[in-house]
Amino acid sequence: MFMWVTSPFLKIGLELMETYGYKFKTSGVWVKVADGGKLMIGTGYHMRAAHELFLVGTRGKGCCPAQGTQKPSVFTSTWEDVSLIEPEDYFQARTQHSRKPDECWEYGELYTGPYLELYARRQRPGWTCLGNQWDGRDIRESLQDLALWMANGYTDEQVAKYLDYYRNQYLQTQP
Repeated sequence: MFMWVTSPFLKIGLELMETYGYKFKTSGVWVKVADGGKLMIGTGYHMRAAHELFLVGTRGKGCCPAQGTQKPSVFTSTWEDVSLIEPEDYFQARTQHSRKPDECWEYGELYTGPYLELYARRQRPGWTCLGNQWDGRDIRESLQDLALWMANGYTDEQVAKYLDYYRNQYLQTQP
């Protein structure tokens, strides 16, 4: 499981991970910068955040990426040896609100699928994506349908067909 949290919600994120039966393994950070390389300072009570954390958890035996394929715990624009990376390469530009950098999926894809993104804003090939900004549906309804389809043995292709239907229905309602 990969879960995004902001610092004030770290404890809640760890508790949620445990509630779903995952054991916390490690974390990483995405430092947000504007196009010009300036930090995107957000809101905060004690500190004004310019980053988001992602938590990694496993269930059962879990798995790790193959030795030598692990990524740094900070999102960078290149995956070279960290000692060779310039400090400005540690930062990824912030895009639309809450949209994560494209590199974040590379972390998840180091693990064996299937892959599911909740609260998705866009589709990623090979991933099941659910979220009201993607298909216009309440996440609870989407998860109930997904669980039903899986329980009934639907193939990935059948699930994708239904999800495409909901996405197309949603797009028809948009101006």
